[in-house]
Amino acid sequence: MRKATLTSALLIALFCANAFAQDTDPAARQLTISLQTGTPMTAEKLGTENNRAEPVAEKARGNELVTAKVVAVEALASSPPRQRRIDYSPDQIAIVGFAADGTEVTRSVMIDPRLIRAEAILGENDLESTRLYRQSVDFSVALDNPDVVRIRILKPRWNGSTWQFDLLAETAVQ
Repeated sequence: MRKATLTSALLIALFCANAFAQDTDPAARQLTISLQTGTPMTAEKLGTENNRAEPVAEKARGNELVTAKVVAVEALASSPPRQRRIDYSPDQIAIVGFAADGTEVTRSVMIDPRLIRAEAILGENDLESTRLYRQSVDFSVALDNPDVVRIRILKPRWNGSTWQFDLLAETAVQ
């Protein structure tokens, strides 16, 4: 009985070791990206009037100049978790990786790291919400594809029927 328990424990340990060994990815890396906006902190004001969301000020995004630079690359012990289904929102950015031939090889989304939210209660039923965007921010993104040589940072925008993506910045990956 004791020998069977020991054998079962060894088999389980071997199975787990193989499962973890398959999960390691020597190509996985984490990039630290510095994102710089050429204009001072921008803002979008969104207000509510009797619980109806209505813009109260024009969005100040415009055609602002944004630059990106990879400032650090670190190897990861394992692959990052996969995003099986990507749901976009205006508060996010999409990080798209491209191979040397220009084909898209990876895509992920994250909350826009430049975003700061502020909300104020104006009355009994009124709430004012303001989105501020930092001028300078560093953030990290994990890549699991060794073919990525260039990334584009895109800003999703809903046009009423489908998502469109505005190019925010582009940079080479070392």
